Amino acid sequence: MAYFSQGELETYLGSTISAEDYAKAESYAKERIEDYCQQVFVSTEVEDEVIYVGELAGPVVFAIKPVQSITSIVDQDGLAITAYVLREYGVNLTEEGVEQLTVSYTAGYTAIPEPIKRLALYLAKTILVPLDKPTPAVASISVGGTSYSFIQADVLRNKLTGDDTMDAIANQYRRHWWSVG
Repeated sequence: MAYFSQGELETYLGSTISAEDYAKAESYAKERIEDYCQQVFVSTEVEDEVIYVGELAGPVVFAIKPVQSITSIVDQDGLAITAYVLREYGVNLTEEGVEQLTVSYTAGYTAIPEPIKRLALYLAKTILVPLDKPTPAVASISVGGTSYSFIQADVLRNKLTGDDTMDAIANQYRRHWWSVG
């Protein structure tokens, strides 16, 4: 599953593009979004993850990926775990005394969330239509006694693109290392 189709990108741009430009733009948007948000939005591969949970029943969080489906969960003794509730980022165990799990799962969303699709289209446009931004980029300017400051992309300050609306979308889906459990 792609973040957007070539037709959707052409509609967004208002012009036709080559298959090569589409592939480049979609790949660029996917890489930027997943790197910034620290999660996978599209995956068809089964991931295997070993999780050390100690002796606690309750929420178990998988690395940094939303979960589509569970293939299997096996405890430290090789016994299948079937008593769990699937959550977006992990499972809630209902069994006691589990110290370690080996989980096989498919990561990603079953469909790209619409806000992420809009963000991906926006990012794709930035490499296909580079004239959208002034060159060289001005940080601030004063005109007629009024000063204007231009926000630049800065991932360290929660700004993937420099556009407030697009950055708000990215930050809504961003996972931080300290929130991963």
